[in-house]
Amino acid sequence: MAGKKVGVRVDVSTMPLRCRLPVVAAALAACGVAAAQPANLLSKLRSGGEVTCQPAHPVFCANVHVTCVGPTRVASFPFRLRANETSGAIEAPEDAAPENAATMGALYERAGATWDAATESLILRPRDAQGYIRLHPDGRYTFRFYVGAAGVMSLGRCE
Repeated sequence: MAGKKVGVRVDVSTMPLRCRLPVVAAALAACGVAAAQPANLLSKLRSGGEVTCQPAHPVFCANVHVTCVGPTRVASFPFRLRANETSGAIEAPEDAAPENAATMGALYERAGATWDAATESLILRPRDAQGYIRLHPDGRYTFRFYVGAAGVMSLGRCE
């Protein structure tokens, strides 16, 4: 059968959605086409990079799981997050910074960085205060800090 083309035709449109991706990936790999992998934000940060983060709600909340529970008067704010192996920092843009953004920037100026292997996330903790910013590999973040004894939270996304 030298010189004769042999091929298999598969109609993936009739397959369940969960079965389509492996078929397409195998076909691309067989043809030498590699699928592009999204850049991992944590890898970028670990080597001294920076990401920009945008809050999902205009204010910090008493708690956030599915939605904002107990909106507070504490305004949330966009920020840039920088990190490396051992430390990190946040900085809010001057034109978008409410009063507490400068305070948070100062608290997180030399924050300790923990690279959590179990959750594949980065956790920044201020050196002289309670709270944290947890950044997940998909870009989601949780920002928790304390106003007196009450903890407040903000959720958002970093890119």
